[in-house]
Amino acid sequence: MVNFNDGKIQSVEGADVLRFTPPDVFQLAYDVNARKINKVLSPIDETIVIGPPDEFS
Repeated sequence: MVNFNDGKIQSVEGADVLRFTPPDVFQLAYDVNARKINKVLSPIDETIVIGPPDEFS
């Protein structure tokens, strides 16, 4: 996900959105059980970038 702020391109990785969003927010927004979504997402403990190898950047 790419954000534009003050003329600077910033990126927010999807894994970070998942791991930093409180489970209660997922429950309110998507009607999922907060405890279950927390259990499913808890293994994500670092930023994960899925994309081309560095040689293509």
